[in-house]
Amino acid sequence: MTNLFNIEIEKSIISSLLSIDHLLAESGVDLQEEDFYANRNQTIFGAIKSLHNSKLGYDATRVLDFLEKRNQLETAGGEDYL
Repeated sequence: MTNLFNIEIEKSIISSLLSIDHLLAESGVDLQEEDFYANRNQTIFGAIKSLHNSKLGYDATRVLDFLEKRNQLETAGGEDYL
């Protein structure tokens, strides 16, 4: 079976999550890191989900800090990608 993926859609999902408060909780969709094809998007989504599960809230700045503290920013494509 062929794996189907669309990097632009993945980027749109990440962007929406970072732009709309509480979207992860309110979407009703149970996304997992493995649902993203691109490793950088998996890493960013993992940070978002970790922050969400910790009840810390998340936005681009908090995700950036989270990734930097864990030495994962380059894996996530760097600050420019985020």
